[in-house]
Amino acid sequence: MAQSAAATPTPYRRALAFKRIFWVRQSKPDWVQGDDYAVVYPFETDDDKVDLVDLLVQDVGSGGLTKLFVEGFGLCDVTEAGRTEAGERCWRTHKAVRLLQYMHVGNVTSDVPRDDGDSGDEDEHTHLSLVFRIHTRDAKLEFAKWIAATRFGDFRQENTHIFFTSTIAAEAQPAPPAVEKKRTALHAFADLLFEHRDEMKGEVYRQLNKALKAAHDDE
Repeated sequence: MAQSAAATPTPYRRALAFKRIFWVRQSKPDWVQGDDYAVVYPFETDDDKVDLVDLLVQDVGSGGLTKLFVEGFGLCDVTEAGRTEAGERCWRTHKAVRLLQYMHVGNVTSDVPRDDGDSGDEDEHTHLSLVFRIHTRDAKLEFAKWIAATRFGDFRQENTHIFFTSTIAAEAQPAPPAVEKKRTALHAFADLLFEHRDEMKGEVYRQLNKALKAAHDDE
């Protein structure tokens, strides 16, 4: 039977799925019970994309999801020359994500520039490297844009598939102006907190981050 014109369309939402298959006797995290593991993240709105980048960054070093699906994912600083308002030269350092992949020359299929000879054996091996600034919301969205276009490309772990799917969710109502203004302020504070996290004690950073999350969840 044809659907009536007045029927409400199914509220599909775009999402990004990560799946990795483990061969028999291949090592895997204790929390992966079967032969494969999959997880799906919302990827519809800009907030979804920034949240995913934040999750990947927070997970570095824990041996969790980032390491499970992406090889050579780490954090670094990017320092670049700039000018003060008075016109004097200065240096600015920003937080960034670094992707690094060593591979056999014959296996390179990416459009990422490769650096032959820097990995110790220029005849057989090469490496791919990319750096993405993540010190602002716009920078995180640029990183998310690259993820959407490449699904991490040659930086994926073996037997890993990253693909778009859809989830079904209740149709969200537009946020009132006051709520949207609060979200904008929280996002700006989160960017500032992350950029200066190395300048404060770890416990102070964790408490501020916890308070920020509580404020975000209380919307």
